[in-house]
Amino acid sequence: MKKIAILILAVLFNLSLFAQQNKTYKSLIDALKSPTKVYKLDISGKGLPSTSLKNIEKLVNLKDLDLSDNRITEIPPVFGKLKNLETLNLSRNQISGLPPELWTLIKLKKLNISNNQLSNISVDITKLKNLICLNLSDNEIEGLPFEMSKLTNLIDLDVSTNKIQSLNLEIGKFINLKTLKLNTNGLTTVPEDIGKLKNLQILYLNKNLIKEIPSGIGNLSNLTELILNNNLLISLPTEIGNLTNLTKLTLHNNNLTGLPSGIGNLIKLTELNLSPNNISTLPSEIGNLKDLVYLNLSKNKLTKLPSSIGNLTKLEKLNLSKNQLTGIPAKIGDLSNLDTLDLSDNKITNLPASIGKLSNLTNIELSPNNIRTLPDAFFQLNNITSLNLSNNKINTLPGGIGKMLNLTTLDLSRNELVNLPPEIGKLKGLVSLNISNNQLNSLPAEIGGLYNLKTLTLNKNQLTAFPPEIGKLTKLKRIYLKDNDISSKQIRKLEKLLPKCKLK
Repeated sequence: MKKIAILILAVLFNLSLFAQQNKTYKSLIDALKSPTKVYKLDISGKGLPSTSLKNIEKLVNLKDLDLSDNRITEIPPVFGKLKNLETLNLSRNQISGLPPELWTLIKLKKLNISNNQLSNISVDITKLKNLICLNLSDNEIEGLPFEMSKLTNLIDLDVSTNKIQSLNLEIGKFINLKTLKLNTNGLTTVPEDIGKLKNLQILYLNKNLIKEIPSGIGNLSNLTELILNNNLLISLPTEIGNLTNLTKLTLHNNNLTGLPSGIGNLIKLTELNLSPNNISTLPSEIGNLKDLVYLNLSKNKLTKLPSSIGNLTKLEKLNLSKNQLTGIPAKIGDLSNLDTLDLSDNKITNLPASIGKLSNLTNIELSPNNIRTLPDAFFQLNNITSLNLSNNKINTLPGGIGKMLNLTTLDLSRNELVNLPPEIGKLKGLVSLNISNNQLNSLPAEIGGLYNLKTLTLNKNQLTAFPPEIGKLTKLKRIYLKDNDISSKQIRKLEKLLPKCKLK
């Protein structure tokens, strides 16, 4: 019985100790009442000045200290007495320098000094050999000490948003790194030995001045995220095709003229943003990226698309705007999950009939282009609610338009239309209709069927009169008529037919 009692007491003691070690104090005053029993102190976000840290050195068993989001300008040297400290968060303060005593905290595993005013880091940081996470982001650091490469236990290193123009250290020695963030600096090159970071999973190099990625990048076989946007890249190394575990690759805002065929090996990618660049052709291998859900190729110099793009059957959003496309392949119709297709600002003259197979399409952008006619199959896209066909060269609108019963907005402005088909009157849900800047000399009587219409834009046509049925548009609030051949007599007639409508 005595042994059992001793065992129970031991268990209770351990439970009590465990509870004490996991208790987080929210006030330094409270913590100092039992200083040797405090293991966690969080006094973040209180706007505290440096002077408020008086007597903190008495917390000799402290392991976790969060001083983030205060008004601390300097760290008192007595911090060197917190020998058991493992986690220290000093982020979002006004610290411009660090005391040498800080580097004596050799048990430190996690150090966050982000969002301060540091301009340099002491070589003595290498004394913190147990560091696994180091965050120096959002400071004014111009360079890292060469000796920092000795911190080989680092798993997470963030030096983003500083003023670092070159990496004067042996980055390849950080063999345990899983996350490396070098973005938003002034880097112009990436060290070749970055390829030695075999455990790296996340690499941020975006928002720098990098013109070239070293071939060694292909050795990072565990990489899942590679962020390269907003640089000066002209090309990608062929070795990028070795990064078969990539799920995220950003390349937008560069100067890329093309993509290596190896891009097709990155079959785990779900998103790919290549806008804007200077890409003129796409390799057929892009069709291998069958898990892509989002593909942005806007603001490039594409003149045609490979038919293999039809293999991207999981694609939901495809942006091809602001290119030099004159047409799109028939295989586009195989993108059965596509809900958004942006073809605006190209030189497209016609659309393939297969576009009618995109039954899930809810949004399509086609303005401006050089489209003259629309295939009958186009009007099978009856899930579209807003259709902008403005700034094209359409001279005849097929009667199939009447099948698009979910349309609420239809813009046909700046085309070459001379009339509207009577089927236009079937669009009962239409709220806004813009047919300005055409060559219309009359409106069909069926326009009176658009009884939900609120805005009708007719300016810059050749209209001289209106059908009496226009008077049925009792919900019409505004009608724009400028630059037509309408007599004042016809205007008065229209005012009687639509007494609650504003004529502009």
